[in-house]
Amino acid sequence: MNIAMNEDFRITYKYSDEILVNISIPKDNLVDVNAVLNYI
Repeated sequence: MNIAMNEDFRITYKYSDEILVNISIPKDNLVDVNAVLNYI
């Protein structure tokens, strides 16, 4: 894993609660990774 990818994961983890509140989560509770990445 390169340094840039590690930074992306760090940012995603830091803002994970905010991200989950602001993206749609379907009834099957599977989070769309593209929706997360687009939010970031």
